[in-house]
Amino acid sequence: MADIFPLKGYRYNAKKIENLGEVVSPPYDKIGNDEKQKYLSKNPYNIVNIILGHGEHTAKEHQTAAEKLENWIQNQILIQDLEAGFYVYEQEYEIGGIKKKRIGFAGLGKIGEGETSIKAHEETMEGPKADRLNLLRAAEANLGHIFMMYSDEKKIVRQLLVETSSQELPLIDIKDEQGNIHKLWSITDEKKIDLIQEQMQKKDLYIADGHHRYQTALNFKQECEKKGYQGDFDRRLMTFFNFEDPGLTILATHRLLYGIEDFKTEDFLKGLSENFTIQTYSRPEEMFNELDNADQVNNVFGFYSKDSEKYRVISLAENSRKVIMDQINHGHSESWKSLDVAVLHKAILEKHLGFDKKALAQKQNIDYVRGRENTLKRLDDSCYQACFILRPTPVSMVKKVADCGERMPQKSTDFYPKLLTGLVLHKLNIKK
Repeated sequence: MADIFPLKGYRYNAKKIENLGEVVSPPYDKIGNDEKQKYLSKNPYNIVNIILGHGEHTAKEHQTAAEKLENWIQNQILIQDLEAGFYVYEQEYEIGGIKKKRIGFAGLGKIGEGETSIKAHEETMEGPKADRLNLLRAAEANLGHIFMMYSDEKKIVRQLLVETSSQELPLIDIKDEQGNIHKLWSITDEKKIDLIQEQMQKKDLYIADGHHRYQTALNFKQECEKKGYQGDFDRRLMTFFNFEDPGLTILATHRLLYGIEDFKTEDFLKGLSENFTIQTYSRPEEMFNELDNADQVNNVFGFYSKDSEKYRVISLAENSRKVIMDQINHGHSESWKSLDVAVLHKAILEKHLGFDKKALAQKQNIDYVRGRENTLKRLDDSCYQACFILRPTPVSMVKKVADCGERMPQKSTDFYPKLLTGLVLHKLNIKK
């Protein structure tokens, strides 16, 4: 079951921040060094000052971030809402020329094992978890959202959210740098809050984005319990979307390869040809078209390398499917084994290029990139040797794998658009 709670969120004070678009940002893990400087220069109160800071990820930097957060609250740059409630969060965006809209709500979700059913679907990496835990210790605040999903075919909660958004003016209405529109409303009516809580208590929750944030919150909870603290450290700021929402979109995350000794495309493809069919094209558009129209049941990848002028589509040969599935079995479910990214990591990167799970997790010899055209363009960088172009993971597979108690390889999903950081914050109340 899912225990969720309303909150008195902290939001930017409109009387002191005229343009909210100058102070919000994408999630911390979507901000590179160049982007970080851009956000810092936008406004001295940009949330990146807190979630990433100006310097390195050190204890001093985290303490500085915590002090800034407290200063902003004391000086009413951030003000707390007077009534506890849930926050309706609507995003309007365009993808592939198609306009979409999805609607969810933000609140506090109880974290932990046992009575709380929260399912992860993706592996995490140690570095980001350690950094986020240190910031959480210093600031004692939920600064970003965890993107959660639940299943509600009758769309009971969604209907209530839509009613709120259609009857009231939003508290927040801004456009991000990609042209996506983000709107926020509050639900403070006790009957509506009770209805949402009652409906959600019947649900399992699935982490869509924010696996590192969730694990960090869980580690912090266990740490506080061990020290005998009291408070709401077992609750985490989350935003909840319905699996059945027609506005859900998952993008693919592509792979750029570098630092592979003695890599030769022809030798690599020759090794693959035992279990994979390889089609060759002269233009990237032909490769993309083949990927877009490939049978979803099959495992298919685009491939391009610097030492070849051809674009290729690599497909798992049907007569080799059982052999490959047996090779990557290791106790995994059929759903997990059938993922494109599982076949790529296990049957290609590990078997033919010598990558292992640790190397993939630590991003040794591999970078993860969004956008097909962008990935090919990034090959111009002298350090990269080749790339794999992937298809998006279907939403249904996210649920199936999580229901099996398994986690996909890292960077298997990229839910779009991202939830903005800075729309609403939660300050923890911890008694030591």
